[in-house]
This record gives sequence, structure tokens and C-alpha cells, in this order.
Amino acid sequence: MDQDDKQLLTQYATTGSQEAFSQLVSRNIDLVYSAALRQVKDRHLAQDVTQAVFLILAQKAKKFSSQTVLAGWLYNTARFAAANALKEQSRRARRELRKAQMDAPRTQPPADEDASVWEEVSPVLDAAMATLAVAERDAVLLRFMQGKSHQAVGATMGISEDAARKRIARGLERLRHFLKSRGVTLSLTALGTLLTTRAVEAAPINLAATVTGSAIAGSAAIGTSATLAKTTVTTMTWIKTKIAAIWMIGFVMAGSAGTIAVHQLQAKAPAPTTPAKPPAVVLTPVVALAAPAEKPDADTTTNSLPILS
Repeated sequence: MDQDDKQLLTQYATTGSQEAFSQLVSRNIDLVYSAALRQVKDRHLAQDVTQAVFLILAQKAKKFSSQTVLAGWLYNTARFAAANALKEQSRRARRELRKAQMDAPRTQPPADEDASVWEEVSPVLDAAMATLAVAERDAVLLRFMQGKSHQAVGATMGISEDAARKRIARGLERLRHFLKSRGVTLSLTALGTLLTTRAVEAAPINLAATVTGSAIAGSAAIGTSATLAKTTVTTMTWIKTKIAAIWMIGFVMAGSAGTIAVHQLQAKAPAPTTPAKPPAVVLTPVVALAAPAEKPDADTTTNSLPILS
């Protein structure tokens, strides 16, 4: 978050300063209200969503990291709160929702050449923003929806001005590509101008005071906004837990795959050969061969019996 927001939030978190929180609301309420309005398309419901977002901010003020970009956090929280608001209202009465959308007062856009283009971009802008990486989304928000210079964006995000330019350009190009896939073709310059001039409109005059009062009331707050804040916090916590579980499963699967691969390699490797034992030497005892008998004379062999005289 930028230096001013950080100081204000720290001051509120440590001292409970209503003045500090009121300044935070005033600086960011138009961004939150506009994001909510694009999604719920009902100005009264958008005000409830806005109150819920700042109520959550008040509750979580002490838990913010120094690296958090407040505008990005508020925008993302508004997206969740708006989705929950629509879901809850749809459960209660779909027909009443349609009637409220038709009866709600609408501000007539200025009659210029961007008006018709914005009517095409507005319904899909937040879906496009949701496809960006967090760093790209924050850079685009700071540059176009809060009107910060490239240098200020870099300072807010803790990066160089050149890195901020590249991050903004990358995010804007991805937005342009998404919109093109939805049938809306714009140049990067035209898209940047449209975001700067159309994406954020002024919130109702009395909304800031109402939001501040609800947020300061904290757990004592009642009504639609308080209920919405609770369900939104639950949703965001569940999603973080789900993402963490997916990462853990992926880590375990990667480890298991590695183990299996090792076993497969071991199975395919040839079995180590055992050196052949030298043939056993059989020692045959030496047996003395008897000398052949002398051949008897022919005279003696004719008759083996003794001659009797």
C-alpha cells in the first residue's frame, strides 16, 4: 500500500483513530463502490457491499502486511462481497432483484464516443481483472483507477519505475486480449483511457459517512452490510484454505511421482551380476596302476593242469 495509506492504517490499528479511518474511506470509497456497482448493477446493493468491505477493513486493520497494496485488497474484497450479495439476494427473491435492477436510478453517461464502448467493456471488466496476476492487477488499479504516475506505482509496490511500467503494460495487454476474446477490440491506449475516465465514478455523497460509522461500530454493527461482511470473510478464508490445500496436494503428488519414478528406474535397471564362482577343482586320488601280467608261454598255456607222471 502507498505510504499515506500505510500511515493511516497503522494509526487506526494502533490508536483506533476515527479520523485516520475516515481518510482511508474517503480516499478509496469511489474505487470500491464502482467495482461493486459493476457487478451487482444495483446502486442500493452496491452501497451495502461498500459498507461491508470497509467493515472488513476495520476488523482486519491490525493484520495487514507491509507489502499489501490497499487498493488491490479493497478491490478484491469488493469482488467477493458483491458475489456473496448477489447470491444471497438471489436466494431470497430473484424476481425482486430483477425489479430492483430496472427501478434503480441510473446516472446517464456523458454523450461521447467512449460511452458505447464502455457499455461493452463494463460487464466483463471485473472478470478480465480477475484473470490477472495479483501484482499486475494492483499495478493496473493504481495507474488507471487511482491515477498514480508510474513512479508512484513503483514506490507503492516497492519496485523501480521501469519495472512498474513493464508490469502495467503487461497487465493492460492481458486485459486487452481478454476483452478481444469477448468481442471487444481496443488499442492499448484506448483501453487505458477508458479505464482512467470510466472505471471509477463518484460514490453517493453520504455513503462515506455511513460506511465510516458502520466500520467504527465493528462487531456491534447490524443489518445487511454486517451480515454480508461476515459471509464474505468466511468465503475469503475458505478460498485461502482451499488454495493452500491444493498447493499441499500438488506438493505431495510431486513427491509421490518422484518416488514412483525412482522405483521405476530401479525396476528397469539390470540386476547386478554376481561374479561367477571359479569351477571347483576336483582332486582325483592317484591310483597306482598294476603292471600288466606277463604273457605266459604257449607251452604252459595249453593245459593248466599239472601232468601226473
